[in-house]
Amino acid sequence: TGLNGGLYDLERVEVLRGPQGTLYGKNATAGSINIITAIPTSKPSASFDASYGNYNDITGHLMVNIPVTSTLAVRAAFAGRTNDGYFDTQGTTPQNYGRTREIAGRLTALWTPSDRFKWQITVSHYISHGTSNAGILTGTTGRPLNGLPVYEQPSSPNPGPFGTIGSFGVQSRMDLLLT
Repeated sequence: TGLNGGLYDLERVEVLRGPQGTLYGKNATAGSINIITAIPTSKPSASFDASYGNYNDITGHLMVNIPVTSTLAVRAAFAGRTNDGYFDTQGTTPQNYGRTREIAGRLTALWTPSDRFKWQITVSHYISHGTSNAGILTGTTGRPLNGLPVYEQPSSPNPGPFGTIGSFGVQSRMDLLLT
C-alpha cells in the first residue's frame, strides 16, 4: 500500500525476470522490479500535472530541478492524491471506505566534483491517512447478503475506517572510477 508514495518523477522501471539471487539476495527467486527515480541534472527544469476524476479524486505531481553550481544540482519532487472513498457507508462511519489522503516528497542532491567521482544523497518522505476497502459479506453468487449494491453498504462504526501509513528514508550513493 505504501509503495504508491514512490511512484512519481521516475527515470525508469526495470523488470528483471527469473532468479536474481546473485544480485538481490535469496528472496528474489521469481525476479525483481527496480524503480529508478530521476536524478538532478545540470539544466534547470520544472514540471507539474494534475488530474480530477470520480469521487472527487484529485492527483498532482510537481518537480523542480535546479543546478546550484557547476558541480552541484538539486531536484525536488512532490506528489499528492485525495478522494472521498469508493464505498458509501450510508453515514454509518465518519468517512467512507477506500478514501485516500496521501502526500509524498523527495529531495535529491547530486555533487560531481570531477569526472571520476559523484555523490548522490536522497531524502524521501511519504504519509497516507487513507482507509482500507470495505469488507462485505457475500453469498455464493458473489452478491452482498443484504441485497444492497456493493458500493453502498452500511458498516459498523467500530472500528471506523481509519489508517495511517508512513515512511521516511535517506539514501546515499558514491561512485568512484578507479581506472
